[in-house]
Amino acid sequence: MVAPETDPFVVEDSCTKCPVGQFGSNELNDDTSCPGTCPAGQSSSEGATSCQDCAVGKYSTAAGSACENCVAGKSSLPGKTSEADCSACEEGQSSTAGSECKGCAAGEEVTSSGCKTCSKGKYRSSNAAATALCKECVVGRYIVDDGTDATQHESCKTCPLGYEIVVDDVTKPCDKCTFSKVRFLIEILFLLLLIPQLTKDPICSLFDLFLFFHFSLYTVSR
Repeated sequence: MVAPETDPFVVEDSCTKCPVGQFGSNELNDDTSCPGTCPAGQSSSEGATSCQDCAVGKYSTAAGSACENCVAGKSSLPGKTSEADCSACEEGQSSTAGSECKGCAAGEEVTSSGCKTCSKGKYRSSNAAATALCKECVVGRYIVDDGTDATQHESCKTCPLGYEIVVDDVTKPCDKCTFSKVRFLIEILFLLLLIPQLTKDPICSLFDLFLFFHFSLYTVSR
């Protein structure tokens, strides 16, 4: 062993981590170089003491090299040594670069570059087929989010009581119902209730009708 006063690996702050693709001893040592090199299909992190198989979706082509990513839409098994080992994902599945193939979550659809959140006014439910694309909401329902939050696209929303959809636009939020529209519904209901009375007492019914329209004109003028 080299004397401590002359050995660069034992002088304080002089030790250097082994680079990616190589490894050092796992015990106290006086190595002046990294003793191990990872084979193709394996690699190591900086300063590691052993090699590990390249993970799913990765590969290394030469000894001592870092693991590389399979391109988006492809993946590989662990420990692979060539880009040719990267296989296209099955129909209905996708991947980002260097990851495993998997189906898209609810609110997302498969694209050539991976899973993508549905756009404004569209949804994809959790029980949809793996190959299913996002569908547009039916008129009367809506989704405002524009592809930023997949959880907002699992199903279309309905307007709460007192609100209505905006001009059949499935990408806009609901508007509050105006008083005139609420009054119109009340007027229709009143007329439906009044019509049966016309056959029983026409004069009283016509008088009620006169008061009703007089009240309606009065409220409009206000």
